[in-house]
Parts: sequence; C-alpha cells; structure tokens
Amino acid sequence: MPLIDAVDIQDAQGELEKEYLHFLTSMIEVPEHYRMFSSSVGLMKARRGLEDYYLSHSKFSFKLVCFIRLMAAHALKFEPCKIFNLRLLKTKEGLLDKWANMPLKDFKETPLPENEKAMLLFAIKSLKSPKSIKPRDLEPLRAFGYTDGDILDAAHLAAMVKTEKELFALFKMGK
Repeated sequence: MPLIDAVDIQDAQGELEKEYLHFLTSMIEVPEHYRMFSSSVGLMKARRGLEDYYLSHSKFSFKLVCFIRLMAAHALKFEPCKIFNLRLLKTKEGLLDKWANMPLKDFKETPLPENEKAMLLFAIKSLKSPKSIKPRDLEPLRAFGYTDGDILDAAHLAAMVKTEKELFALFKMGK
C-alpha cells in the first residue's frame, strides 16, 4: 500500500486536473510513476516544466529524450518509466518492441544520428558511473557542437529517472 496518496486521473480536479490534461495532450498517457507527484501539485508543475524544457530542447530530438529515459530506466530496473518510454517510442516514433529487454551494450544500435547516440551513451555512463567521467568523455560531444549546458542537460535527464525511481520506492508506489 502506498505511503502517500496519488490521485487517479478521473478524480483529479482544479489545478491537478489541468496538469493531468496537459500531460495527456502532449503524451499518450499519464504514466504510473508521474502520478505520485499528484500529492504536490506545485512539484508536479515544476516537473512538467522540466518535461516541457526537454521536449523543446534545441539540440535533443524527442527520440533522444525518450531513449535517455528508457536506457536510464532499463539500467536502474525502473519498470514504470521503462514501459512508458517504450510506449512513447512505439506510438510516436514507430519503433519496435525489441528495445524492451535489450542488453544495455546493444543500445549502441539505437536508431539515432551519431551525435545523439554519443550523447545518449554519455548520459547513461554519467548515470551508471559518474566518477568515471573524464574530460575525454566530453570531447566528442563538444566536437558534435554540444555545449556544456547540453551535456549537463543530458546527465540531468538521466539523473531525474534515478530520482523518480527512488521516490517511487520510498513511497511504495505501484503495484
């Protein structure tokens, strides 16, 4: 049983209902792990602001954002986030289900341009072994034209998945 209440979509009212509707119009559903933020509408708005930021990022495609979240969720064994991003990639990008249980080493084969693939792999390395990041890890990204801000954004996006997984576990959300 969850330690905090998460409001179901059909029960949402006022500001919370607006937040859910905003999410539903830009995505395909309100994911299970996002609903925990319904306990704090202010935090949910802030979280949506981050989502909007990444989805309008000038150097990150929708597909890259989804793959960073998918690979981070895969690496962290965070099923709700993994399932949601797989659905997004399938529904909005027409990608196949083969990414569902693919080993992380095979994610190098993602259908992204080389610059985004490099950013994706950096983001996951930053999540899995942040202390191992060296200047040489950033050089290829800069050569592709990414700024330090872009590099920070990618690492932050992956770290957000970890934070959400921790909160989800802390409050015993999910089934």
